[in-house]
Amino acid sequence: MFLRNAIVAIVFVGIASYHAAAAPAEQINCPIEGLTDAEFNALVEHTVALGSQDAPIHQRFVESVSDCALELGWSNDEIEMAAQFTLGLFGTVGARQQLTDQGIDVEQIEFAILSDEIFLRAVRSGAVSDADIDAMVERQSPMLESLLSGREKEQGLVEMVGQYMMMRTLQEIARERFMSG
Repeated sequence: MFLRNAIVAIVFVGIASYHAAAAPAEQINCPIEGLTDAEFNALVEHTVALGSQDAPIHQRFVESVSDCALELGWSNDEIEMAAQFTLGLFGTVGARQQLTDQGIDVEQIEFAILSDEIFLRAVRSGAVSDADIDAMVERQSPMLESLLSGREKEQGLVEMVGQYMMMRTLQEIARERFMSG
């Protein structure tokens, strides 16, 4: 019950304020392409650490998104989706490494997220409820319990799994909404 409640809370908080937008698919990588490898790596670390939006490296991210918006003529919604996608990417890259280092098979989490069409359909509709999140985590509980077998009380690990699920879900949804017109 603790595991399910922890993951439900993390996923719901992450997607509760999500909004739709549309733009050509190839444009979504623009903010990433505007960064050096060192900036990308620093932003991965910053995102996983939930660093301040006032930090210089976060401001570099904002600058990269703004440059793309000006160059490509994005609307405010398109800017938001590109930023969500990019932040999701930074977060999943960092969380994936941390989880892998702790012996967690991240591919199982990937499969759970990308194969739960019922949940993804609800998120794509823009009307995700507590019940939708609870049902998704309930459907995925056997996998999550197996994945974390014997480690369910490791709060940091449970939170990292929940954060990974949230960031990866947001990344996929942002990509789809960015592309949909």
